[in-house]
Amino acid sequence: MVELFGIDIAKVVNDSITGAGGVRPGTLTKVTPGTRTGGSLTGGTNPTTTSHSFQGFVETKEVRRDGQVGAGIMAVVTMLGDSVSPTAVPTVNDTVLIDGVTYTLLELLSRDPAEAVYEFAAEG
Repeated sequence: MVELFGIDIAKVVNDSITGAGGVRPGTLTKVTPGTRTGGSLTGGTNPTTTSHSFQGFVETKEVRRDGQVGAGIMAVVTMLGDSVSPTAVPTVNDTVLIDGVTYTLLELLSRDPAEAVYEFAAEG
C-alpha cells in the first residue's frame, strides 16, 4: 500500500473507477511452486493454487511486445490493484477469468507506482 500525504492512492483509484461503472468481476489464479515429495525424485513438485477476486476489464489493443518487430493486436487485461482479494500481486503466467474467458498474463505493460492499476498483455 502506497500512501501520499496519508491518502491510500490505490483505494481512491479503485473506488473512483468502480463507482463510475464499466469494470467487470474476475478471478485471478496464481500457482506457487511447491517442494518435491520426499523419497520420490521423479514425483515432481506439489504446487499450490490460490484464487483471488478482482475488478477489471479486457480490451483489444495494438501492443508492441519485447523482441517483436511491429505491433500486434492483443487482449489487454486491466486490473484494479486494490480490488484484488485476498491481496496479491498479479504476475506473468498467472491466469485471469473474466466474462467467461480465461486469459494467461503474458507481459506486464504498465503498473503505476501506487500499484493502483495493472495492465497486462494477455492471451485467451
